[in-house]
Amino acid sequence: SVKALAEIFDFVAGLMQRVPKKPNEMKADLQNSTAMLVKKNWKEKEFC
Repeated sequence: SVKALAEIFDFVAGLMQRVPKKPNEMKADLQNSTAMLVKKNWKEKEFC
């Protein structure tokens, strides 16, 4: 959904504004966070 995408982009923007990390760490954080959000959104869709 558009709302879910907006939340993900807000989250990514928040990550980018944090203290800079090593690129590899940041990439891993981003992948983990995105995966968690996607799973959460899928669960919400299933129960709606």
